Amino acid sequence: MFILTELKDTIAVKPSNLNKDLLDSIVDSINYKYSNKIIQDLGLALCLHSLLDSSEGFIQHSNGNVYYKCKFNLIIFRPFVGEILIAKVKSTSEEGITASVGFFDDIFIPIYNLPPITQYDKAESTFFWLANWEEDSDPFTSSPEQRAYIDIGENIRIRIEAEHFENVYPKPKKVAIEESEQDIIPTAYRLTASIDGQGLGVVSWWEEVEEEEEEEEDAQMEE
Repeated sequence: MFILTELKDTIAVKPSNLNKDLLDSIVDSINYKYSNKIIQDLGLALCLHSLLDSSEGFIQHSNGNVYYKCKFNLIIFRPFVGEILIAKVKSTSEEGITASVGFFDDIFIPIYNLPPITQYDKAESTFFWLANWEEDSDPFTSSPEQRAYIDIGENIRIRIEAEHFENVYPKPKKVAIEESEQDIIPTAYRLTASIDGQGLGVVSWWEEVEEEEEEEEDAQMEE
């Protein structure tokens, strides 16, 4: 889920930070530039791991900044395809489920990556899953007790299926406001996931199964 990536960059230390220790100033400036930023084809930068090298500083007279050529390691969030993560359900729609790992919200589980016999309940605005249901039967004839709902805030175990990077360029403020009112703004990095598989889905589903299996094993041992 997390990787270390070595980068080289010229880091600007602002005059307001020059009263600090030099190392602290460089570290703070690297974190300010990279933390919580998407790096194309790498992932989401979280924070600086280690500063490997830095040059002597040189001053840009136009702004007073001191620049240092640095080599450093960043901690990057980039789960690999096939990796299993624990996430929370952030929102649901008829197209699928949006999940979050707390610091990253752009994880989408499309409807075709949900378990078989999963339906969207418009009245509840969420999906429900029916275990051991005959596929020829209408799922909406099931009783509420038979439905395993996937509620917002539930912990779910997901499998990463694909990653997507897009070049997102800044636009004039007026254009950006007009587009945000009409279209979904693309994200620079997003993940596609699945909860269709053994052990995947709402975590409590499988905890209940494990508890039932343990009770059965205990009963057999007592006999």
